[in-house]
Amino acid sequence: MKSPELITSHYLTFTSGTSCFAVPADCVQEILCLHTVTPLPFVPECIDGLVNIEGKIAVQVNFSHLHGQAHHKGKELILIDTGRSLCALKVDEVLGRVSLPSGKILPFITDEYTTFHAEIDNIEADFFIGTYTKNHITTLIVDHQRIGQLVQAGAAKNTGEGILGKIDNSDDREEDMTIACLVTLSGEDRYAFELNGIMEIVEAGACTPIPGAPDYLEGFHLVRGHALPVINLLAMIDQPQPATKNNWIIIVERDNFRYGLLVNAIEGIVNFPLESYEPIVDTESNLSGLFIYQEKTTVLLSPKRIVHDEILDILSQHATFQPKDLVSTVEETERYLRVSICEKTYAIPLENVKRVAQFFPMEKISDYNDHIQGAIDLDGSIIPVLALEKALALKRQTAEGEYVIVSKNQHEWAICVDLAQGIVDVPLSNIKHMQAGNSHYINGIAHIDDNLVPLLDFSILQNQKESTIEHQQ
Repeated sequence: MKSPELITSHYLTFTSGTSCFAVPADCVQEILCLHTVTPLPFVPECIDGLVNIEGKIAVQVNFSHLHGQAHHKGKELILIDTGRSLCALKVDEVLGRVSLPSGKILPFITDEYTTFHAEIDNIEADFFIGTYTKNHITTLIVDHQRIGQLVQAGAAKNTGEGILGKIDNSDDREEDMTIACLVTLSGEDRYAFELNGIMEIVEAGACTPIPGAPDYLEGFHLVRGHALPVINLLAMIDQPQPATKNNWIIIVERDNFRYGLLVNAIEGIVNFPLESYEPIVDTESNLSGLFIYQEKTTVLLSPKRIVHDEILDILSQHATFQPKDLVSTVEETERYLRVSICEKTYAIPLENVKRVAQFFPMEKISDYNDHIQGAIDLDGSIIPVLALEKALALKRQTAEGEYVIVSKNQHEWAICVDLAQGIVDVPLSNIKHMQAGNSHYINGIAHIDDNLVPLLDFSILQNQKESTIEHQQ
């Protein structure tokens, strides 16, 4: 066994202000030039905002704030994995890589109050785990895991902390003269929300559709294991939908209930002077007023007016689905075949699945209601092939895959899938059955392996079979 004196660790060294620092090399992913930053509300002062690095979202931390030299701007980014999220440290200059024996590293906090510590009284000591000295230069070693805790701010209500967790902002000296708002872009317009009531901002991913939900409800978005109902903001205020996609979800809390609002972009925090505000007195409008400020017009929206009591009741009904991460007792389950269709995951009740067969060309047939795209001869049985991707509004990516033969009321049908991924047992608490919406083939959502998966339902196939037979006669 090696002596502690001989155990070597590797570090990346850098400067910030007039001091030298080091971060463990195994957590470093890239060294980058500065990127465009999206400012964020409710975060510590040292967090500049979000940066998009080739599709990966990282939180930018201005490292100079951690050692009392906030006036330094920083010239480079060090992308590190904190164990919780990606973090981009903004530093002055990256020096290089060093290898250090463990015996050369001294604890940062010592019993003695040394001259060195007296010189750095203003430093955030919690963010450093040790020091080493070489050529009369002392280098502080960064605790990257502690920075990860900073990035996931802990002041959000009900353990709702995230990379944009809400924290107190009670030191606003202009509170009586300005209105602090989060400004967003949706379509071609700028919209503002007052900061109180906004809990988080998260990057928008694919939403899982909710059967039977109103058109303005995009679906569920999984946030830390909980299904968050997400509303398309422009659909709620009767504005045309832009060609660009929605990139961010603003998480709003009302009456201890949370939902998300989809927007295209986050412009940042603006303190609007009171004199720039023009209220809208129409009580039927979901707009609260307008800000005419710096030659720009920004519409102030009221989440309470947008999501009034009736809509809140609808959202609450859908949001009763809260997947459980842990189940302390043996729980009854349902069995499903998990499949991929047009690169999206779905689940089919195993009781409806007869067999899985390799894909082969089907015989095209005409279908007056466009529900059937062809038929196959499987072991002497003629089985119609459902045009399922049309019903699900999907665009097929692959020409070949597999057939899943499903049955309902003693009738068999075939559906084309990219891949039958396997059988899964899903606890009942992770399943939410709902009435079918526009897509009659979906009747619920299941929480499977940290994903929300739509459940396929074939209860309407019997009616389609009868109507097809009647038409052919």
